Amino acid sequence: MCGRKWQTINSLCIIFYMFGCCITFFIIIGDQIDQILTCLYESNELKNWYFDRKFTITLSSILFILPLCFPRRIDFLTYPSTFAVIAIIYVVVLIPTKYFSSNRENVHVKTSPDHWMDVFTVLPVICFGYQCHVNAVPIYTCLKEKTLAKFTKSIIFSIFIVFSTYTITATFGYLTFGDKIDDDLLKSYDSKDASVLIAIIMFLLKTYTSYPLNLFCARTAIEGLWVEMRQLDAYSIERFEKYRRVCIVCIWFSLSLLIALFVPNITIVIHYLGALAGTFMFLFPGLCLLMYVLNEQNLTESINSDAINFKKRYFLLFISIFYVAVGVFIIGLVVTQSFMSDLNY
Repeated sequence: MCGRKWQTINSLCIIFYMFGCCITFFIIIGDQIDQILTCLYESNELKNWYFDRKFTITLSSILFILPLCFPRRIDFLTYPSTFAVIAIIYVVVLIPTKYFSSNRENVHVKTSPDHWMDVFTVLPVICFGYQCHVNAVPIYTCLKEKTLAKFTKSIIFSIFIVFSTYTITATFGYLTFGDKIDDDLLKSYDSKDASVLIAIIMFLLKTYTSYPLNLFCARTAIEGLWVEMRQLDAYSIERFEKYRRVCIVCIWFSLSLLIALFVPNITIVIHYLGALAGTFMFLFPGLCLLMYVLNEQNLTESINSDAINFKKRYFLLFISIFYVAVGVFIIGLVVTQSFMSDLNY
């Protein structure tokens, strides 16, 4: 719709975004394993080489993530994803329960930011948390009934679940610990508590199943760019598909794992991912809508079918420009904030 140039830019953004997400998953896996080991072993035992964070991340990821990355389609993740939903439900129930049973006398809760500009510091996290646009197309291709109505219901239901889980966990988590809360919420709790330990293990297993989905989206984008650059015909695309898939998975997995081993926490990664998430949430949808409205053929067909009038066209034009403006603003703001934060880190 926006031309090959923007299609290429979109593919590159998907690749960089998914690469950052995969790095984030490895970091989260390391955090959860560290908590589990701290609970099960004494501090002097944790000094052994086989308890080293880099070794545990590498070994567990090779065993539980890498085999899930090779299949051609993503519908095989149906059952692991079901378990992931159960894990999230458990965590959502656990956090309010811990809030009502905790001692909150010395908890300091801020009700307003120190400066009004601090409101914008949460944009990277919000964009990262609600960005699901990249996964939408692969999921749509795996639907049994590929209709707009079914897909719309799936989107609304999914966003409602995401909003509810984020709101409940963030609210009760912050009210429990106040300004002493950790970047990784579960790290704020005592991992020696059996209920917390179960949550950590379930969240760890959930993270193992999330990585393959993001790699699948990146793999699709990389294959699309490769086919376009090499101008492959249908026979060549099908003949070497398995070889490309294996190469992409191995290289992607190795590079993302290597970088994750030397990144201290997810905050650094999420800052920059928020900027890319803004492109998928606002910039690209706005550009697609803008090109659709400005397309004379679409306009003529719409008028002839009496499905749209000029007022509606100007309304859609306003929405598209608004989305593009918001996207550019978020990208610029987030990149600037992230750069300044890293300088002070």
